[in-house]
Amino acid sequence: MWLTYIVTFIFGACIGSFLNVVIIRWREGRKLCGRSSCPHCQKNINVLDMIPIVSFFLLRGRCRHCDKKISWQYPLVEFWTAVLFTFAYYSLAQAGFAINFISLIFLLKVFFITAVLIVVFVSDLRYSLIYDKVIIPACVVVFVLDLIFATFFVPAAQTFFLAGTIMYLKSAIMAVAICAGFFLIQYWLSNGKWIGAGDIWLGVFMGLVLGFPNIIVAMFLAYVGGAIVSLILIALKQKTIKGQVPFGVFLTAATFAAAHWGHIVLNWYLNKFIN
Repeated sequence: MWLTYIVTFIFGACIGSFLNVVIIRWREGRKLCGRSSCPHCQKNINVLDMIPIVSFFLLRGRCRHCDKKISWQYPLVEFWTAVLFTFAYYSLAQAGFAINFISLIFLLKVFFITAVLIVVFVSDLRYSLIYDKVIIPACVVVFVLDLIFATFFVPAAQTFFLAGTIMYLKSAIMAVAICAGFFLIQYWLSNGKWIGAGDIWLGVFMGLVLGFPNIIVAMFLAYVGGAIVSLILIALKQKTIKGQVPFGVFLTAATFAAAHWGHIVLNWYLNKFIN
């Protein structure tokens, strides 16, 4: 059992290393292929200097060639990708996950969703960008995979509370309409000042991943979290009332939380205020 978690952690760290490549190179308009190089001296990085998490500390956070500092983004993304992948596997294991072909494909889909959320989180936090190259293909991949699971492998799909193709389509369409539609209205009313086009596509992705009613939980958590953080930053004089915060950061975090604990929040709310 522990060996499985260790392998998952290492796998996640390796994927995190690739996610750093995606985040940084696509912002600079570079291709993903090609050897990694130091952003300061442009010299190619040795293979042994690219071991996820480990190499950063062995090099003491500096380039071997020019001794310039390496961004903490690299080990942090690698570490948190490893942690979230391991947590995702743990959550499925606790829910009775059995290792077979169908379950493995479903696990890889969960890893894919997690990876997309990490890319959006970091790119929006650091650069206030949500890459169309990431989020639009991700919407297509998730929709196709969920449709296949809902149609042919209902037991696997029930992890996201789906029960067949019609139920999935109703849930997905409703969730996308609520989330992306809400963002689209804000975009039109403000002429793109309140919210960006990337947030609309992120809303589509969230709706496809979460379905209804979990999308309501995610939106609630995102807006409450964004409001709390904004008030704290204003109190610390780190931003003004008119200042903007990268909302994609809160949307991605809320999506991950709702995917894993949304049903708990819904059950608590229904039992507390409805019954």
